[in-house]
Amino acid sequence: MDTNSYNLTTLDTGTYSDVDESINLWAEPASTVNDEAAAARATTGRVTQLPTTAAADIPAAIGWGLVGIYAAIMLDFVLFFTASRMAALMVGVSFTYFVVYLAVPAAFFRIESVATGRNRRVSLNNFLKNGLQTWTGHVAGWEAIAQIFTIPVVLAVALFAIGLAWQAVR
Repeated sequence: MDTNSYNLTTLDTGTYSDVDESINLWAEPASTVNDEAAAARATTGRVTQLPTTAAADIPAAIGWGLVGIYAAIMLDFVLFFTASRMAALMVGVSFTYFVVYLAVPAAFFRIESVATGRNRRVSLNNFLKNGLQTWTGHVAGWEAIAQIFTIPVVLAVALFAIGLAWQAVR
C-alpha cells in the first residue's frame, strides 16, 4: 500500500480492510521519517518509532526572535513597573512564567535532537523562500513571520508606551 494515499471509503462502515489501523489518517505523510524508519527496520530487524519533529517547519531564528521580544517585554516590566515592593513581586512572578514558557519548548527541542541525533528544522532562507503549509492553505514566509510576531511586538511597544506615560505622570 502506498503510505501517501489512503482509501477513506471504508471509514464510514468501520472496516479497515486495506488501511492499517496504526496510520494516523489526519496527519500529513512524512516521507523523511518513513525512510528513516525503513532504514532502521532493515538494519535491526525491528520497527523503530521515531519521534515527531517539533515545529520542523519553523526556523530556529524565529524562535530566537520570539525570545528577544519576550525579553524586551520583561525589560519593560523591570524598567517601568518595579517602583513598589508589590509591583516587583508581580514582575518576579511574570519572570518565572517567562522562564517556564521558554524552558518547556527548549526541553522538547533538546530531547528531539538527542533522540534523533540531529536537528531537522528548516533554515530561515528556505522558510522565506517556500513559506509553510497550514491546514487552511499555504502561507508565504514573510506573511507567516508577520503573523507570528505581530502580537508580541505590539505588546512590547504598548508596554513601553504605557511605561513612559506612567513615568511622565509620576
